[in-house]
Amino acid sequence: MKKRGMKKRVLAALMTACMVVGSVPGVSLADVSGETAPNLSGTLTPDAKKYNFNGTVSTEANPDIVLNKTAVYNAETNDYTITLSAKAKKKVETKKTHVVFLLDASGSMNFCTDNNIEEVNRKPNKKDEHVHYYYTEGIFDRKYVSGCTQIDKDSTRKSRWEIATESIKSMTDELGSDNIDYDYTWFNDDQGDGTGSENPYSNVTPEEGTYLTEGVEHALGKFKNDAPDTDKVMVIVADGETSNIGFLGSKYYPKRELKSFKSAPSNGKVYTVGFTFSSEGFKSLANGSDYNFNATDEDSLNVALNKISQKIKTGITDPLGSNVELVGGVNGITVSGSEAVANYDSAKNEITWNDPNGLDENGVKLTYRVKVKDTSDAGSVNLNGDAVLSYTAGTENHTVEFPKPSITGAKLTVQYKEQGTEKIVKTANDWIGFTGENVSFKNITEIPKTILVDGTTYYVVSSDPEAIPTPTEAINYIVNVQVSTEEPNQAIYSVIYDANGGTWKDEYEAQEPYTLNPERSMLTRAGMNYGDMIEILDGNDAPEKSGYVFKGWQLDQDKLVVRVPVGRAADSSHEVHLSAIWEEDGSSEENNITYSVNQHYIAPDHTDNVSIKDLTAGKDASIKDAISGYTQNLPWRGDTYLYRRTTVTTGGKTVDYNPDTARFTEDTTIDIYYYRDSWNDKNNSETGGDGIPDTEQVLVKFGSKDRGDWVTGNGIIQVHTLDEGQTTVTPSQDNVTVSCDEGYHFTKWTKNNSVNEIDPFTEQTGVKGGETINFWAWFAADEVKVPEKPVSAELPYVTVICTNTNASHSVLERNYYILDEEIDEGRVIVGDVKYDSTNGNYVSHVKVMGAYYAGLFDIGEGGNHIATKANDVSFDMAWDGEKWTAPDSIDTIKISCAGSEDPDGPTEDELKDLIEVALVHTGSNAHPNKNYTLIADSYDVETNGRTAVVTVKADKYVKEYNSQYGEHAVQGKNTAKLVFDHTGAGWKLVNDNAEVSFTVKCSEKKPESPKGPTKEDLKKLFGNAITVICTTDADHAEETFGLIDGSFHFSKDKDVDDEGVVTVNADKYIKAFNDGNHTNAGDDGARVKLYYDADEAKWCADKDINITFKAKCDKTPETPEKQYTEIKFVVVNGTFTENGQTELTKTFEVGTKLTLADIPATKGKSSSYSDQTWDKFPVGYVVGKDGTTFTITYRWRSSSSDSDDSDYDYGTSTRGKATNAAGKSGRWILEGGEFTEDNGRLPSNEYLKIGDTIYGFYTYGFAIDFDRPEYYTDAAIQAKGGYRDATGTWRLNGWWFCYDDGTFPHDEWVYLTWNGRSDWYYFDVDGWMEDGWLYRNNNWYYLHTQYDNTRGHMYTGWHEIDGKWYYFNTASDKGTLGVMLANTTTPDGYQVDANGAWIR
Repeated sequence: MKKRGMKKRVLAALMTACMVVGSVPGVSLADVSGETAPNLSGTLTPDAKKYNFNGTVSTEANPDIVLNKTAVYNAETNDYTITLSAKAKKKVETKKTHVVFLLDASGSMNFCTDNNIEEVNRKPNKKDEHVHYYYTEGIFDRKYVSGCTQIDKDSTRKSRWEIATESIKSMTDELGSDNIDYDYTWFNDDQGDGTGSENPYSNVTPEEGTYLTEGVEHALGKFKNDAPDTDKVMVIVADGETSNIGFLGSKYYPKRELKSFKSAPSNGKVYTVGFTFSSEGFKSLANGSDYNFNATDEDSLNVALNKISQKIKTGITDPLGSNVELVGGVNGITVSGSEAVANYDSAKNEITWNDPNGLDENGVKLTYRVKVKDTSDAGSVNLNGDAVLSYTAGTENHTVEFPKPSITGAKLTVQYKEQGTEKIVKTANDWIGFTGENVSFKNITEIPKTILVDGTTYYVVSSDPEAIPTPTEAINYIVNVQVSTEEPNQAIYSVIYDANGGTWKDEYEAQEPYTLNPERSMLTRAGMNYGDMIEILDGNDAPEKSGYVFKGWQLDQDKLVVRVPVGRAADSSHEVHLSAIWEEDGSSEENNITYSVNQHYIAPDHTDNVSIKDLTAGKDASIKDAISGYTQNLPWRGDTYLYRRTTVTTGGKTVDYNPDTARFTEDTTIDIYYYRDSWNDKNNSETGGDGIPDTEQVLVKFGSKDRGDWVTGNGIIQVHTLDEGQTTVTPSQDNVTVSCDEGYHFTKWTKNNSVNEIDPFTEQTGVKGGETINFWAWFAADEVKVPEKPVSAELPYVTVICTNTNASHSVLERNYYILDEEIDEGRVIVGDVKYDSTNGNYVSHVKVMGAYYAGLFDIGEGGNHIATKANDVSFDMAWDGEKWTAPDSIDTIKISCAGSEDPDGPTEDELKDLIEVALVHTGSNAHPNKNYTLIADSYDVETNGRTAVVTVKADKYVKEYNSQYGEHAVQGKNTAKLVFDHTGAGWKLVNDNAEVSFTVKCSEKKPESPKGPTKEDLKKLFGNAITVICTTDADHAEETFGLIDGSFHFSKDKDVDDEGVVTVNADKYIKAFNDGNHTNAGDDGARVKLYYDADEAKWCADKDINITFKAKCDKTPETPEKQYTEIKFVVVNGTFTENGQTELTKTFEVGTKLTLADIPATKGKSSSYSDQTWDKFPVGYVVGKDGTTFTITYRWRSSSSDSDDSDYDYGTSTRGKATNAAGKSGRWILEGGEFTEDNGRLPSNEYLKIGDTIYGFYTYGFAIDFDRPEYYTDAAIQAKGGYRDATGTWRLNGWWFCYDDGTFPHDEWVYLTWNGRSDWYYFDVDGWMEDGWLYRNNNWYYLHTQYDNTRGHMYTGWHEIDGKWYYFNTASDKGTLGVMLANTTTPDGYQVDANGAWIR
């Protein structure tokens, strides 16, 4: 048995394969040992992660944020010291957060999460298998009831309310209260706060409607006391549309109410979660698409709230993960660089740190120790979870990840099984990381002789393997131990291997503890204990027999295929007899062949190759049986790889693998190919996979060049799957948004490493599968024009003060405006304009020569003043982008001279002659203004040399005013200062125009705002004022109703306290009408104005209340007899292709709207007659009972003008040429439509005959317009090979406008002049002309809808629409031309209601 080690190495190679493709039957993990340990230490010191302040990854050497996380192994304690550090180039905030939840508490929240279930307005009955119900019960004490019959039957099924409240509770538990405050608010017909103890919403019962606007206003009130630097977050969860009704009866969402909250100063964040519903109006309340979430059940709601949690958190969150446990608890965590302590949540196994002072360049460091749990699996083990830093930069929250240290290790599992029953009585685990040489398991080092389990002693009978292995590979080592409650027999056993006619080779030498008899026919192992395992000798350890092949060992009547304890197989003599099994050898060839398996893991940018060599198989064995574990999708390095193909190489020839026929015939090499599946073209993601190899796809990414997150949106990552042979992709521009900070502008797109400009949204050619295309947006700073130097008129005046207060001066202070000549003469030096990078603006340094202005002061004092010293003054002028600005204050030029003693301050008599005090009244009461002479003790005087400052106080003057006119209070300032100078003539005001005036206002208390009406008040006021009528069946009598709970809501006017509006929603009345068998046929709701009568102390309506809602039923009206009429078509200078004549009559049903397919095909009388014009265009014409005639005229067109339509007479029917307000010309185009053949094919670049008409097509089914006659000549049709007959379906599009340069207007108003008419038209985001009602920029417009060749023009003035008269603004003031007036009086004196309709 010399070559025992070879067998172990072969098994080790097999186990390497097991780690890749799964377990291999018959191979014991415990049998892997004896090899030198590879370098498996893992990554204890991963590279630091670097980020920009906007959260994107940085490649700069000096990034904005640096995060580090490393580990060091402690051999003595068998644990790891983790060091986590973070620092920022400039301070980022981890500030306090205030979260306000706003939860929908309407009646539908009692439903289950299915949203396509029938809703009934009644109490459910036994026949209702699954309905959502709501109704009111009781006569005097009415009660609202709602629910779901499935929840009623199954108490374990949760309602939307239970799911939402539990999810919110879980979210706040997850976030914790560290630096986060919470408020829990709700809304239905009312609004309020959740105040429950265990669950905040346990005190709330869902009922009635969904008045979101009032709920938002209530929630906003919770933020009013927040500090300015608090992060304010509102999370709105709702399960249906709002009940608030806005303009023209549409749903009103409170975007206006949230606008200020979301603005930059407030920096409020609004997250919306649509629970079982989705609405564009609801989504619009969020701060953006990244702030809106949808959920359909409990799991997806928890996912949505968890994503919001990640956005809300600030500071460091370090979940340790499931692999490790913290050593020493919270006391084992040290923090350096911050006074804030770290917290540890043992339930979550999570460390958190949050410092209100934020994070700066000095950084913070957290240090602690962790121990790997013995239950961790073998392989790479993370020593931490996904630690993140969450912070605020600017107005946005960001979350970035720390690196993650890991260690590679082996796991040991010892299973103690009861002998005979194989019941596992105990399992012990150990884990060790590969941190150096001579690694061994720490907790389990040997197999004990006995174990104690629940008071029972078990004796170890045997062990497989016989000792604890030394770990050399990152695998799971398994030791199976047989135990018994009876002390094992200590008899000595032997195993005798009988060669059965064969012998062991002459060169074979038996190794201890085996002995070989002299005849070399019998091998014996003696001295064995009961539990020692019988070895299955094979290979070089097996005997041989001429003409035979060794097939194994026979024990009694069976072949020995697994190792068993000797004590279990021995006879009464404690011996085991094994006999060799022989099979006659039919040839001299080897019985076994050797093969190898090469696995190729192919990714777009690299290929990993794994080889497993020296495997053996029986000759002619099936290859399929040997590699079945390989030919499937497998994980590799964290990604899924798709199995695609296998090749088999024998004798130098390689063929594709056929599992049904492939067999081992000679030494074989098997190559198996896998392709990475990481990219996902279903949700445009780099991760997750979609079942398609990445090498068959192209990854397109959009980003900004060195500019953070200036390219955003869901479309910045796109995955395109290539068809076979495809080498082009066209990236989509949808959801790719380019924006930049103020002061910058977008310049170009580039591709990959090129600097050349490119349009990324055009077809990209030459692409290959697996390619990644990066498109980079480039930005540049806006050009700022350098201003000219400031001139004298822009400079401030210079102040000169004599500091000698004892001298006799006419004044002590003089001001001098700087003159141009003083700059020219160098008295004032204005410096060159330079850019100040610190403040980001241009400056000019100014220096004023003090000696020159001291001389001017001397001259002003009549030559009697001689300045003895003077200082120069310097300051900077700053350019604000439009003008030069001076600093708020500049130094004065101080001079001194010889003088005399200072005068005494001004007396009261002097001041009374100089000062008069005025009280100015403001407010609605007609109290007068009053003037007063100076009152004693109403002022203070400060004297400094020859200058005095008098401060006049308002209180005594207000007291005097109040004695005459009642209580008043000062508005604004309550003091005034006057400056006096002493001259030879005495004290004099420096500013002769200075005044002292104070503003006062009546301070009577404002009357209390009246409370809104109660539900009972409104029901009494309305009575039975609501009528529902059926518009489709006269036999259905009208019904009247009083107000139904949940259908109405009162809103007080925000500006006028004693006025308000009651909104009544129609849906509940429609459902209650005629046993609920009707649907709405009119307005969604009605509004009634109320006012508060203070004398009667009640709310009243300003007119009789009468509301009518229209309903419709499913009754089929009597079908009138169809009427038909004839339409004549006439062609001039041509013929109809159908009959070759100049006239053609077709019959249509009255009321039919003609389409392109109804127009008969024509052609000119020759190819020169190609221009065609209709007298009136047939498309869109509604057939009347009297019929009509359409005439198309062909005009001659010379060949020289075929490429120029400047002289083409388009006529009035096809709209033709037009010019916009800027003089830019173009043409109207009627998009002929989109045609799909019956087989689903879209015609492309060809001609089809559809019905009686020939149509040309561009691509993808788009027809060529008939006003492009150059495409409908015989020559043009023949050039494409003629036409073919086809049937299918048309989808008409509409009008659009094409400028001569090929561009077209979209998402804008355009003023067009054509055929002598000028009008405004609106084109949507895709360029199609709009018609009918248009809502834009919070205004309603109406665009002409008739097919009279002016469709789409803007209405102004009075127009009747659907039986109602509306007035549209005729004045072009402030861009409101065409706006519908509502709830006001028109310029000609008529009243229009809130929906814009004329009140007759």
